Amino acid sequence: TALTSLTTNALGTTVLGGNVTTTGVQTYNDAAQLAGASTTLAGSTVTFSNILNSQSGETNALTITGAGVFNGNVGDTDLLSTLSVSGASTLAGNISTTGAQTYTGAATVSKILSNQSGNMTFGSTLNVADTSVLKSDNFAFNGGDASVSGSARLTLLPYTSAANVEIGSTAGTNKITVTPFNNYAGLLA
Repeated sequence: TALTSLTTNALGTTVLGGNVTTTGVQTYNDAAQLAGASTTLAGSTVTFSNILNSQSGETNALTITGAGVFNGNVGDTDLLSTLSVSGASTLAGNISTTGAQTYTGAATVSKILSNQSGNMTFGSTLNVADTSVLKSDNFAFNGGDASVSGSARLTLLPYTSAANVEIGSTAGTNKITVTPFNNYAGLLA
């Protein structure tokens, strides 16, 4: 039987060494670390109020089945390998991964999202709530016409300074390629 909900206090660090399933919310108020190659958190809404990292020296994957709220930075000191959220996402902290980031539900962004390889995919609408930067060599905005909106500036930058920014499908059709006209090395460091 799954837990109804899970809430941690704001002291110390929670180490997530396995999957956690709740029928309701999961709220991690303290710093959190992923231990092990892959962790799945399933609940109505999973909230990280503080920082979230892989354990020292590791790069671990996180899958959230449900809505995801990231109020603190993710991958600040030890990057995640991949991040996937099946429900709505609130991305209020800087998020860094070595691989793909996938946000299937409606997403709101207000910081810097960065991945070193793989796609940065938005499966529904993307609302830009505050000045934001997305750094990836491949973007997919799959929410249809007018799926990116908001009241603030959104900047798309290639992660690899010599790369083009590609926006569109991974199959290469209906893809827009933007060739940088400046050297973004200082911004990408």
